[in-house]
Amino acid sequence: MMEKQRDDQMDNIRAILIFCVVTGHVISNFGETTGTDAVYKIIFSFHMPAFLFVSGYFARYNPKKLFASLFPLYVIFQIAQYLERWLILGITDGNWEMGGFDFFIPQWTLWYLVALMMFQLLLPLFETDNKKKQAGFLILSAALGMLVGFTPDTDNFMAMSRVFVFLPFYLWGYYERKNQILRHLDRRSWFPAARGIAAAAGIVLAVGFCLFENRIVAKNFYGTDAFADGGMIAGRVFAWATAVVWILILLIWTPRRRLWMMETIGKNTLPVYLFHSLAILVLVRTPLYTLMQGRLAPVLILAAALTVLLSREPLEKLLRKVKLPYKN
Repeated sequence: MMEKQRDDQMDNIRAILIFCVVTGHVISNFGETTGTDAVYKIIFSFHMPAFLFVSGYFARYNPKKLFASLFPLYVIFQIAQYLERWLILGITDGNWEMGGFDFFIPQWTLWYLVALMMFQLLLPLFETDNKKKQAGFLILSAALGMLVGFTPDTDNFMAMSRVFVFLPFYLWGYYERKNQILRHLDRRSWFPAARGIAAAAGIVLAVGFCLFENRIVAKNFYGTDAFADGGMIAGRVFAWATAVVWILILLIWTPRRRLWMMETIGKNTLPVYLFHSLAILVLVRTPLYTLMQGRLAPVLILAAALTVLLSREPLEKLLRKVKLPYKN
């Protein structure tokens, strides 16, 4: 049986994004300083919206298949993260009390699995090949993402705030697969100019984040907080606009050819995503914390090492064996 044809550019994008995910979480756990804060905010301004764009691009409506693979992983790692925190606190601090456990409140990184399952349920509501209707649904999803900000505590139950805040990016990717508008930009005569504009936009964004990082509120990029005042509304609009620009830059500048190591990492992002959080919870309690705290170079080295090690094929095969039986 022939191996399924890989999409090299999307593999490259996923490899970049999962490295950003790990880097952001290493920074947040090993301490942010002036040297790492701007990098942290740049990463969080686009990595999850871009990941959900890619997830939407490859989405197919098959809830039985998706739930059969993702639901048991959610259960296993929901319990694993809870027990690991309990063990670490017990061993290091002597606190063996069992805190409250709520199955419906995703532990740390696991909201992404919940979001993918929720999007699968919502997908039929937004299914259409009509471009005008697609545009209307994107506007509607953005309105929902804005309205959810007026509802307090939506992130506490099944990550509902993030589900609606990031829904526009998932739908954007889903519709892009149908229309192939952005993926074929390189065939246009003006594509070299677009690359120049994209490069300039990336530089401006990066410099802007470095110069004004004290004024940029990181939580605006999380998609979790209810609106406290009118400024938070502007913050969500800013977060969306920034993510759109970064996604366009990725699509324009990421190579379309197979790159060394990138294909392996890009097709094995799931074990990296699930296991890196478990690894970080342990590493942050080791002497590495003192050695790395607030230092960008060691953070990048550790993030790269975790990304490469956890993207190995055996871990991916192990996770794919964890699934519920289902019938199409």
